[in-house]
Amino acid sequence: MRHCELRGLRWSQVDLEKRVLKVGKSKTENGTDRPIPLTQPAWAALELWASRFSDRQPEHFVFPSCENGKIDLAQPVSHWRTAWSRACKDAGLPGLGFHSLRHSAVTKLLENGVPFAVVAQIAGWAPSTAVRMAKRYGHIRPEIQRAALDKIATDEILPRPKIARGGDNIGYSRSDVLTSVLRN
Repeated sequence: MRHCELRGLRWSQVDLEKRVLKVGKSKTENGTDRPIPLTQPAWAALELWASRFSDRQPEHFVFPSCENGKIDLAQPVSHWRTAWSRACKDAGLPGLGFHSLRHSAVTKLLENGVPFAVVAQIAGWAPSTAVRMAKRYGHIRPEIQRAALDKIATDEILPRPKIARGGDNIGYSRSDVLTSVLRN
């Protein structure tokens, strides 16, 4: 999710029973109102977080404002830079930007073979920009690219296609293909 989507998230958009949340207003039209299934850790964290606000109402913000120690459930958090910086430092990740999580999530989804359309839906990309966004967000590691190509690699190169007298390509003979497959 984008920073602005999390900041504006209300309890009415979170269904802990069905383990899904629905993004409200988003940066893109395709991002608005999209459902995002909650993983087990995300669901558990939201369950725990919800237990801190027993008087919460559906219109209240999931991440409410906290000024001078006073929590206002009716206002969204104004910023979380200080809390984010401290959490990153405590985790041994100083300087990690919040938006880097979005890049990491997209990269992991793509590297694990999640269909492109599913990644685009989760990320809230418009169809017209999805390929460009995947290039920007998907930092596929060279070893993953190599493993992908290894899946289709063969030990031998197939024989050249048979060419008819008139120069027409008539393809591989059945015995050429079977011989090559049996060798591998």
